[in-house]
Amino acid sequence: MHKHSNFTITIVLLFINLCLVRSQTFSQYFNWTVNNHVYVRVDETAIISNTDAQIKCSQLTVGSNNGYLVTITSPEEWEFLKTNSLASIIGSAWISGSDLDKLGSWVYNTGPETGMPLYNLYFDKCYQFCTFASVEPNLIPNEHWLQTAGDPMYWNNNNNNAIVQSYICEFGGLNQPIIDSLQTVGGQVTIKNIVGYDLASLTVTWTSVSDSTTFQCQSKTIVDSTTITCQIPSNTGKYTVRFLDVYSKTDKVNWAFNLPFISSVYPKFNSGELITITGTGFGTIASKLSVLIGTTQIPCNNPSIIRPDEAITCSLSASLGTSKFLPVTVNSNGLIFSSFKAAFYYPSTSLFYNGFISSSSWQVSKDNYADALKLDGYTGAMAFIKDAAFYDLIYKTLPEPLNGAMWNIWQPYYYNGSQYILLDGPNTGSAVVPYSSNTINLANVNINHRFAFNLSNSFIEMLDPSTARSTIAQYGGISPKFVGVARHSVPTDGSSVSLQIDNYGTVFSTITVNLYLSSSTLQLPYTRDYINSLLIVDIPAGYNGPYSITVTVDTFTTSNAQYIDYESPTITNIPPISTSGGSIVITGTNYFNTLSLVSVQGLSCSNLAIQTAHTVLTCTIPSGSGKTSTTVTVGSKVSSPFTFQYSNPTVSSVSNISPLGGIITINGGNFFTDSSKISISLGTFGSCTGIKVETAHSILSCTAPAGYAKQPVIVTVNTLVSNSDIYLNYNSPTITSVTQVDDYLNIVGTNFGNSLNGLTITLGSIDITSNCLSGSTNTAFSCKNLPTTVQSGTLSISGSNSVPTQTVNLVPYLSSLGQTSIPTSGSTVSINGRFFESNIIVKIGTTTSTFTKTNNQLLMLTIPSGTGTGKIVTVSNNNGALQSVGSLTFSYSAPTISTAAQTLNTLLISGQNFGNDLSKISVNIGTTSIPSNQITLTTSHTQITITLADNLQNAALTVTVDYQPATLNTFKLKPILTSGTSPSVDGGKFVISGNFLSQTNQAGQSTNVQFKFNNIGSTCTFLSGPSPYKYECTIGSGFGQINSIATVDGIDSDSFRFYYASPIITSVQQVDDFIELFGNEFGIDFNGLTVSIGPISLSGCTSNNTFGQCKNLPLTVQSGNVTLSGENTDPEPIELIFKPFLKSINPTIVDTKGQEITITGRFFEQSTLGSPNSLSILDSGISQNILTLVSNSEVLYTTQPNTGKDHNIQLQISNRTSNILKFDNEKPIINSIFQDQDTLVINGEYFGTSNQVVSTSINKTPISIQDYKVVIPLSPSDMNNNLTVTVSDQESNSNSFYLTPLIELLSPVGVEGGITTISGKYLSDIDANSNPIGLVYTFTKISNIMTIQEALNTTITCQYKSNIQKTICTIPASTGEFEIYSQYSTYKSNVFKTSFIAPGIQLATPTKKGTPGKVTITGSNFGNLGLYITIRNSTAFSECTNAIAISSTMITCYFASDINTEISNGFTQPLTVNVSVDILIGLGDVFNYQLIKECPSNCVSPFGSCIDGTCICSNEYTGTDCQTKKDDLPEQPSEKPTDNNGTTNVPGNNFQFQIAVTHLRELNSIDGSTVKTLKTSDLVWGQPVVNGDKKYYKGTFTSDPAIVELFVTYFKTSQTIQFAGETMQMADNSIKYEIHVSKWNFTKSINSLQVIYQSTTPKSVEYECETKETTTSFDTSSDSLGWFQVSNGGTTMMAKFSNKMLVDNRILNSQVKLLDQNDELYKENTDSSSLELFVSMNTPTFRDKIILDPNFSSLLETTEEIKTDCSKSTAWKIPVIVVLCCVGSVALIIAGIYGYKKYKQRKLEIKLSELRNRIK
Repeated sequence: MHKHSNFTITIVLLFINLCLVRSQTFSQYFNWTVNNHVYVRVDETAIISNTDAQIKCSQLTVGSNNGYLVTITSPEEWEFLKTNSLASIIGSAWISGSDLDKLGSWVYNTGPETGMPLYNLYFDKCYQFCTFASVEPNLIPNEHWLQTAGDPMYWNNNNNNAIVQSYICEFGGLNQPIIDSLQTVGGQVTIKNIVGYDLASLTVTWTSVSDSTTFQCQSKTIVDSTTITCQIPSNTGKYTVRFLDVYSKTDKVNWAFNLPFISSVYPKFNSGELITITGTGFGTIASKLSVLIGTTQIPCNNPSIIRPDEAITCSLSASLGTSKFLPVTVNSNGLIFSSFKAAFYYPSTSLFYNGFISSSSWQVSKDNYADALKLDGYTGAMAFIKDAAFYDLIYKTLPEPLNGAMWNIWQPYYYNGSQYILLDGPNTGSAVVPYSSNTINLANVNINHRFAFNLSNSFIEMLDPSTARSTIAQYGGISPKFVGVARHSVPTDGSSVSLQIDNYGTVFSTITVNLYLSSSTLQLPYTRDYINSLLIVDIPAGYNGPYSITVTVDTFTTSNAQYIDYESPTITNIPPISTSGGSIVITGTNYFNTLSLVSVQGLSCSNLAIQTAHTVLTCTIPSGSGKTSTTVTVGSKVSSPFTFQYSNPTVSSVSNISPLGGIITINGGNFFTDSSKISISLGTFGSCTGIKVETAHSILSCTAPAGYAKQPVIVTVNTLVSNSDIYLNYNSPTITSVTQVDDYLNIVGTNFGNSLNGLTITLGSIDITSNCLSGSTNTAFSCKNLPTTVQSGTLSISGSNSVPTQTVNLVPYLSSLGQTSIPTSGSTVSINGRFFESNIIVKIGTTTSTFTKTNNQLLMLTIPSGTGTGKIVTVSNNNGALQSVGSLTFSYSAPTISTAAQTLNTLLISGQNFGNDLSKISVNIGTTSIPSNQITLTTSHTQITITLADNLQNAALTVTVDYQPATLNTFKLKPILTSGTSPSVDGGKFVISGNFLSQTNQAGQSTNVQFKFNNIGSTCTFLSGPSPYKYECTIGSGFGQINSIATVDGIDSDSFRFYYASPIITSVQQVDDFIELFGNEFGIDFNGLTVSIGPISLSGCTSNNTFGQCKNLPLTVQSGNVTLSGENTDPEPIELIFKPFLKSINPTIVDTKGQEITITGRFFEQSTLGSPNSLSILDSGISQNILTLVSNSEVLYTTQPNTGKDHNIQLQISNRTSNILKFDNEKPIINSIFQDQDTLVINGEYFGTSNQVVSTSINKTPISIQDYKVVIPLSPSDMNNNLTVTVSDQESNSNSFYLTPLIELLSPVGVEGGITTISGKYLSDIDANSNPIGLVYTFTKISNIMTIQEALNTTITCQYKSNIQKTICTIPASTGEFEIYSQYSTYKSNVFKTSFIAPGIQLATPTKKGTPGKVTITGSNFGNLGLYITIRNSTAFSECTNAIAISSTMITCYFASDINTEISNGFTQPLTVNVSVDILIGLGDVFNYQLIKECPSNCVSPFGSCIDGTCICSNEYTGTDCQTKKDDLPEQPSEKPTDNNGTTNVPGNNFQFQIAVTHLRELNSIDGSTVKTLKTSDLVWGQPVVNGDKKYYKGTFTSDPAIVELFVTYFKTSQTIQFAGETMQMADNSIKYEIHVSKWNFTKSINSLQVIYQSTTPKSVEYECETKETTTSFDTSSDSLGWFQVSNGGTTMMAKFSNKMLVDNRILNSQVKLLDQNDELYKENTDSSSLELFVSMNTPTFRDKIILDPNFSSLLETTEEIKTDCSKSTAWKIPVIVVLCCVGSVALIIAGIYGYKKYKQRKLEIKLSELRNRIK
């Protein structure tokens, strides 16, 4: 729900809606103080639909606020509802949310948020808050609405009429502003419903809930009176938004950026491994992110943003163990989303996958889930489990199902009888080999079957495709492809085009959109819209086309073409002008903006101009008339024609005319002057002839033809048509008389015209004109075949200026009856005719009859039941006043007989038209009349029943009704048998009796009486008759029943049954497993009899008359009574008791620990004749009662643990004991050996129990012994070998075992590749017999970023070192993550995942602030795959674009220079350079903008060039401004300064300058006071390290942990060097040193450190017989001192300071200051003759060390004439630099050496004691 805060609650909630009928129960009304909204739960007594719940909420009110179905938009609101039992586990309740409009795209469908996005199923994207179960929402048909459900509670989608009886209503927010949701990248937001505000003065301010920071709505645009749009910056989290206008109207609402959306993950499972997560909503500030992984919510530490808002990495804090990787939970500044369905990356296929417990059929899983799902720009397809590694990945990644669900995953293939064929994805139709742990059951498989993979046991099952299972989709591996429209029309002023495209990559993909114009190619900007599979491309203004457009994703370009076609121009309007001509305005579209490309055709258009670019043209045209087709051409595109016209003519009046025609006059305007261009139309009468222009433009005359009524007059001038609303009028007709003849009318009158031309004749409301045309004249006409709807009324003639009328009364006209033969039951028949109007009377004869009127020509007459012929029908109108002429006649139908059905002595006669008057009915059989008292009218009209006398003989049947007879000549009586005597089983004579058995019919003809017994004819003799008839017959021997039938005159009687005599049993006995029977009357093989034991019938029994046998008894037979059954048999039963009989035992060799055996036989009875039996096994004579009786023929028994042979087995049932069977025991066997982690498992049989002695051939003591398994331990150095097991004195067969290598650790390796050491177990590449096992190591580059797939599964060179039990391998150069595994045969080690060393950032070249420029980044482990660089401060970032890794140590890119530096504790902080290579990230605080420093104005070519404020000299020049030519300087001395055990020797004399690092001082950064000072005179120096021209010194303090290190380098000749990315120039014969300070313990983290340098020189010197004052000059080009120089005696010493310093490897701008003269350090100077300068290099707090690079090293060498003894002579002077590190300080000594040009070297020794005295 929208988070609003200003809503006043009316407290009197108890009185709300008291008028409602209480079929509901309302909860307490709750007010949530966060948004001041009110909530209530309503429980109905019956099921309520979602739509009804919405209506009922809307009918409730709280105060002035209408209710709506609750909109839940935050976890806090959800918890509030649950806490107050509004959302309750007791019962589900409807809430807001629907995807009815677009399946899978859920939106709020109620309340203020109506229409706002809620959740997208295809991307698993939640916008504000969602708490769906892992299988919800789904795509089950019709489930388009949301409800609460479950325990714990979650959301579920359901159908509108689901079993839900409750709903939650919310009140508030409908009258407050509504802010659309927005991604964390910021951008334009729409604010609606701003009612009552002054929008012009409105300010909208966002205040963060988490840190109270604010920002305002910028670039506000007023859309309408209640809506604005504005821009807000990128950010994350929740906010309070305040609205305020100039009138102080204010309001507050709660709002939040979109939730984090997790698109894909790169899963890892072990502690410390790096996880990559992509999506949106992550923001740009890593410190505001937290990540939890898996079911147990393990933290993923140190989140880092590698793609702003779209991609992050983090480090797994602990191994997942058995916890699943999903769900992944991201918290972005308090906004939390957990994804159960995020796609996960599998490097081996370079594809992504995700899963849905969709519970759907195979087709739905494919079409509605896999193929419809999306990952960024990729479309989905069904995935299959290809191998064990992939199975392991998805098993560890997919989330635990809820509520007992399972991951049973549909697979996208079918089996064709020999192969599995793919049905989905890019390789559809290809054969695949499924992975499974079971043998797939392919019995009865066909191509319609589908397969599912069970994730819990890795089994595959064959299923009917309609079964409900889960879905896994895959993404990637397909080139991008345009979808849909192939050509996009774009207006000439340009527009955005939405390119529907599939498979356009992920957030890591590089996308280029190229538009190929005629002469150039444009690279176009675009916006990605993954949700709708769009690239929204900005097309610039242009013309012509079509031009092809392509999209390249990384290195893959769209396989199909699309085009941009600039639209042709269109003309929408050219207003008409007068025929005198003038200026016209051509309005339309796509006129572009260049006049030279535009032309107009069809008009003489002069002075063409573009009035408004793209839409409006103007020009001048001459006078004219009519219409002209006009087009506009822009480039090569021509508009559709537009018809321009002059003004139309108009008609105002026309004179009248007689019907004979004549001249008419037409008044009007715009008739022009040329009659040849004029035509005049008179409607349907054609044209007016003889046109004349009487008055130009206004009056015309012409001759009109004869006609009637009125016709429009239309004037056309040169195709332009006038108005048509002015008419020409003719005279009207009259009526004299109207006469009816039969069914037509004759009309007489005047002015009817020829063929009634133009007239309409109507009778009443019916138009009869077309019926009156034939033979019409001007004075008379007849109307025939009148319409059926015509009736009496007014006859009128219209079509003229007046309408004559006359009244017509019509009389009925009869034409026919619809039926003349009527059933005796009566009928409804039609009377056809005309003019059946009102008050109708119909009579049959003289009797008025019932009828219904259908219409004027059809009556439906109801004729009553009756009989007879010649019935007369008449009709009249108007209660008989209008009598019809003539009549119609009908008759009742004669009777018919259809059947005569005899039942014993009753005959039912069926037929038609028997009537309903029994007195008019008679019945005869031949000449015999049936008495009337024996005739019954069973059913009126259709059935008669008569009673038959026993003595009747066959003859025809006749029925007569009212003198109309009907005869059935085929009628014959059916004979009836009533009794028969029983014959003996030996056969003989018997008597049979019955009725209708006469031997002749009424005509005396023979009826041929015959008899059959059991379908065998018999000779019979007539004995007597007729009541009854008796015959004597003969039958043969037999058993059971006798079926008899009599046939008389071809008619059979019903079958009559009687029986033979029954058999008898005397005894029964059991013989082995069959029985024998004794008795008599059995017949042959028990013919017609069934032998049974108890309820079981026996088959296959044989017998003679007295003895029988029954073998192969059914398995279900048990002891019981033996009986014989058959018709008319009932012998006494004989009791039979079975004893058990054993047939076989299986197996005959059994396990030593005991084994279940199966004993088969017969008669294993659990009870006998209802009495329970006791069953036992005699095992070697010992009774065992534990057994299982499977059936009457099978017993299961488990033998006792034992060994040996010939064990006896018997079955005993009560006192009945079976025969004996025997079995033996097994001996030990090894079946297999396999490795289980650090043990060897020997699987087999018959190893015995714990009391047996077990040993192995490799001298490993078992740690576990079971009868089927022996487990022995392994050592890391163990090798493959052979093995036997000995149990007691029995040795097993030999078997081999093979160990799987285990990789545990790899030593780090950089992107250049190189050597790595693999540690682990079982890594040996030979077996115990020194045979090579073929162990191969494979390097696999993991493609975390889907661009060009690098070579996978590359074999690398490795060697096992047995002495250290490790393997040494050479890794190829690459980037990102990789995997290593080893394998021989089918034995594959674990796949060890690791990564190359992450990028290291050392330096970055500067740019000018605000000026984009190239940045060169130096460091290590760089590469181009997935290269992405940002430069940022703590709150903002900017991408460094066009990044290219020139080598593994150097990158170049282009930086916008738009990120501000930040000040911390008084120091400008460097910007952080973030380098991401193949998802591995390196950070370095190394970027600083160029300092704004100026070089001397004369620092120009060819002398030097200005770099960062320093004049860098060319090879021929030197000096601060590079103006001194080196060739003008004297020759340097051949010996350089030396340092020997603390004493520096230099050639020459006259020591002049001294510089020393004298103090380290910590300052309080708040007030600048001194916290701590250390003097370098207290340093204790170690022995120097000398390497050529380089020296290293290290000094420590006795009372402080601080360390000072000095690196000294001598430069004989000038060189350009780098320090912290800065270019510096060293002069000839100069010395440079770096000072490192470490282990400084700051008292406060905000303090700073000063490294202080002291420069000492005499204030004056004697030079050229004069006293010269020492002078100084300083760099003033920036706040930091860049250099200073001290000059005297013709010599100048230059001190330079680097612009950079390194603080804990962070490159900061230097802060070099000249200490104020009031600083306490100046007070220590007691030598008034010396000039002292104190310079400090200030550094911020550091953890490790600082590195400073002062260059007191540049010395300007000069050539001068030196005065000696104050007389002029030529000499030279060379200053020399000396560095001394002595007990008291670090000092730089500059000495000047004077001498004559003929060089003579002298040494000057300066002792340490002298130096110490000078610098203290």
